Amino acid sequence: MSLQVTGTSKSNNFVGSEIKLSNTNRNLFKGAEQLVTSIAGGFETQVSGTKTNSYSVSANARLIFPRIIAPINFKSASNYVPKTHITVGGQLLNRALYFTMLSGNAEFGYNWKGNQFVDHNFNPFSVTYVRTLKTTDSLDALLARVPSLRGNYENQFIFSTNYQFAFTNQFQDFRRNTMYFLGTVETAGSLVNAFLKPNAQGQKTLFNTAVNQFVKLETDFRDYYKLSPGMILAGRANLGLGLPFGNSSVLPYIRQFFAGGSNDIRAFRARSLGPGTYRYPDSTAFPDQGGDIKMMLNGELRAKLFSVVHGAVFIDAGNVWTAKTDTSRAGSRFRLGSAINEFAVGGGVGLRVDASIFVIRFDLAMPFRKPWLPTGERWVFNQINFGDPAWRKQNLILNIGIGYPF
Repeated sequence: MSLQVTGTSKSNNFVGSEIKLSNTNRNLFKGAEQLVTSIAGGFETQVSGTKTNSYSVSANARLIFPRIIAPINFKSASNYVPKTHITVGGQLLNRALYFTMLSGNAEFGYNWKGNQFVDHNFNPFSVTYVRTLKTTDSLDALLARVPSLRGNYENQFIFSTNYQFAFTNQFQDFRRNTMYFLGTVETAGSLVNAFLKPNAQGQKTLFNTAVNQFVKLETDFRDYYKLSPGMILAGRANLGLGLPFGNSSVLPYIRQFFAGGSNDIRAFRARSLGPGTYRYPDSTAFPDQGGDIKMMLNGELRAKLFSVVHGAVFIDAGNVWTAKTDTSRAGSRFRLGSAINEFAVGGGVGLRVDASIFVIRFDLAMPFRKPWLPTGERWVFNQINFGDPAWRKQNLILNIGIGYPF
């Protein structure tokens, strides 16, 4: 049995702590099977934008078999033991001032290695159930202004199959240039919906709950180049594409892409950026402006200053878009010819305390380009005015994070 107290930092600018109690049985059926059970409780607070607190309670159980249980064989590198897992879990999330949400999930899948650099994860069966237990007047007002967000908080099922491919050589410290690549593909809903009949509104439901249909692909490529001892040039390209179809007009909330926050485009408040050229009227509120498509580029020059203190200079660019026209969010739809012109750009400086076992990060960023402004006026270098308190309040974003952004 173990007790963990950890710090958390998320891309939506929530920071906090979590207490987790877990137990591991390493020989459940006398064949080296592992059963890992855990319960956790956490508290988070948002460090920029509207001051919003979040509380969560979760439980999880994971049964791991040291072999592949399947009618077909997955070839794994001889030095690594392939695994089959069965996972079930649930979470109660309370976002103060906005909503209380209950979610549950079950998953069956496999993990194996092609070699020391390549890792495969294949989950042929995954189901997630999301139920919004309560909303507040603040959220209802938000949904009245942007009706297309209402689907984010409706009860829903996600029956999916997903595969993940990962490559990394970062553990080879002798290399001057290392990289990391993660590719994910997920498809949801088609098999289940084939057996369901549409209701009076033409939507297919299970237990009066919508069953989502979509295809989602995402890639995350990172490169790290050692310019000299203690100095690294790091870059990331993160692309995502989600295509809702059939029973769904948008991706479900927990599968959408978001921009802005401490781990992506740091000059913009969490989840406030986009989609496209759209901007929610009150940028300090709780916007949650998700999209179906994401394009993101990040670059950092990292240097050791002294002892465990490191500095960084960084620039971030990108945005999210919807795959289909959203009449309540003008300018949100993705169009290949205009996507680059709708990039947000920001940059800044960072200070990090890197003690190997943990990293505490402070990144101060400001916008260079605002995609919601009229064409020709989106670069805002001429508006920079550090001496103006109003400008500083609107444009300087302090991101506090745990761990590196990428």
